[in-house]
Amino acid sequence: MAVSASGVVATGDAVPLESEARWVTDALLLLMATIWGINFSVLKYGTQFIAPLAFNGTRIPIAAAAQLGIAGAMRLDPVPRRVMWRLIALGVLGNGVYQILFILGVVRTRVATAALIVAATPAFIAI
Repeated sequence: MAVSASGVVATGDAVPLESEARWVTDALLLLMATIWGINFSVLKYGTQFIAPLAFNGTRIPIAAAAQLGIAGAMRLDPVPRRVMWRLIALGVLGNGVYQILFILGVVRTRVATAALIVAATPAFIAI
């Protein structure tokens, strides 16, 4: 028997090799960076036809439904109700305000400028 992060694995179960798992992580990080990079162009294009806040009003619920679907597929333990309300408040404040300012900023600037500003955020925080 082998032991994994989630518990005991039966002898017959395949345990991914460490290098194989590393490549999966790298591929997913590359996919995430690609999606984030394409996001600016999609937003700029989409807001030419739909008002920016209306565009975000459809984009955010779709993303939330996708995240709920992924969490359901992963069969995660439910979050305690007390913690859930704190997370919701934090999400509304942090993500909600950010998304409104983000979409309005992308509409008012060039795609490359917006992408560079967001990409430079970690450097600004470090300074």
